[in-house]
Amino acid sequence: MAFPLLAAAAGPQVNRLDTGLLHLNGGQCTFENQTRQTVMASDWAGKFWIKVDGRIVEFVTHRSDEEMQRQSDHKRWRDTLQARGLTVTVDLKGSGVRNDTAAYQGRIEVRRGDAVTRIAVSGGCSA
Repeated sequence: MAFPLLAAAAGPQVNRLDTGLLHLNGGQCTFENQTRQTVMASDWAGKFWIKVDGRIVEFVTHRSDEEMQRQSDHKRWRDTLQARGLTVTVDLKGSGVRNDTAAYQGRIEVRRGDAVTRIAVSGGCSA
């Protein structure tokens, strides 16, 4: 009896992101995977960067200030970002706040078509 082999679609490869290439000034956020490599960055003003399959991809959030404040009040950060055939879902929970910093942990999900990569992340933002 023969069984057909089903090929699993490999998810998008999320690579280490060198934030020095982004020329971030002022408030910014960085998030690391479990091996402590930076995999996502944000300017905390609406732009995000992630390196997928060897290429840096820029995303822009479309959350309103009111939505951002509501989530902040509940110590959550949820966002769905889209660019270049990719969808990135950010699902973070606040784990600490001090003066001009905020810490988060959770996961990001990178989707291209039916292929998905999920990554546990931790990190935060500072002014």
